[in-house]
Amino acid sequence: MKLRHTIVVLALLIATGLRAQDFEVAPVILEFDAEPSTNQMKIVNVKNHSNKPMSYIVSLSDFLPNQHGGHQSLPANTTKNSCANWITVNPSFFEVAPGDDIALQVSMLVPSDEYKTAWCTIYLQPSREQTAWSVDRQTATGIMVSGRIGVNVYQAPKSMGTYAVRVSNLQEVFSNEPNAPRRFSAVLENTGDRIANCKLFLMLSRLDAMAEGGNDERVDIDQMAVFPQMSRIVEFTLPEGMASGIYSLALLADYGARFPLEGAQVKVTVK
Repeated sequence: MKLRHTIVVLALLIATGLRAQDFEVAPVILEFDAEPSTNQMKIVNVKNHSNKPMSYIVSLSDFLPNQHGGHQSLPANTTKNSCANWITVNPSFFEVAPGDDIALQVSMLVPSDEYKTAWCTIYLQPSREQTAWSVDRQTATGIMVSGRIGVNVYQAPKSMGTYAVRVSNLQEVFSNEPNAPRRFSAVLENTGDRIANCKLFLMLSRLDAMAEGGNDERVDIDQMAVFPQMSRIVEFTLPEGMASGIYSLALLADYGARFPLEGAQVKVTVK
C-alpha cells in the first residue's frame, strides 16, 4: 500500500553522510549526553571527492526548529538552548588530499551550571567559498546548503529529566480540488525536557468488518525529532487503494520502548 505524504523522510539519513559539491561529511548528527562539568568527544569524517587538494573551514551556528520541521539559522550563542560555546572542533581549518578523508575531533565541555537540553549546528565548507549562503534544503539529520554541510549537535545530560509526547488535533484537511487525495493533519507535542525521536505510523481498522475478524493494517509514515516544549505539525494522506468501508484511523507515535504509544483516533468513511 503506497502512502503519499509531505513530511521529509529523516530516518534513512541518520547513519549516513551528506554530500555537497565534491566533499562528504558523516555523520550529520551528533548526540552528546555529557553531565555538567564533564567533557565528551565524538568524531566527524570529511572526505574530499574532488581531483585536487581542498581546504575547509569550520563554523558554528544556532538554529530554531519550527512546527513544519524546518530550521531557522541564527548566529552562534544567541538562543537560550545553544551549546555552541561548549564545542571545540579540532582541527578547525584543514586540507584534505584528493580522494582522502580526515577525522575531526568534536569535543563538548558542559559548564557546571548547564543542566539542560541544548543544540547547535557545526558547518563545514570549502575555504575558497567566502560568499553568503542561501538555504537549499533542511532536514533534522543535517542541513545542506549550497557549498556547505551542517552537522546538527544535540546535548542532554544522561541523568536528565523525562520524555513526554502527546498527539492531538487529528482531523481531515478538506480541499476544493477535485479528486484530491484525502489529507489529514495532527499536532505532535513534546511536553518533556529531552529531544524525542518519534516513529509515526497509522493503524487502519475496518469497523464494518469486525464480524469477519477485522481488517487491521499498519502503515509507516515517518520518523521525526520533536524538541522540548515544542510541537510539530504532521500531515499525511490516506493510502491509495483502500476498499470502501468505515475505518478507525489512528495516528500513533513510538518514541521509545520504555514508553507507551501515544496517539489520536478518528472515524473515516471511504466510498
